[in-house]
Amino acid sequence: MRGVGNRHLQTMLPRLIRRKLRFTPHWQRLELPDGDFVDLARAKTRTGAP
Repeated sequence: MRGVGNRHLQTMLPRLIRRKLRFTPHWQRLELPDGDFVDLARAKTRTGAP
């Protein structure tokens, strides 16, 4: 982050000033054949969106 010289503050600052999400994510878990999984977070499409 530009303008913040303290490396510890650079690590903590994004958590403190995080923006609020403008959408509610739709979570989906894909189970893989090897027993592992992938979690996906998607936004629902807007009406009229390309």
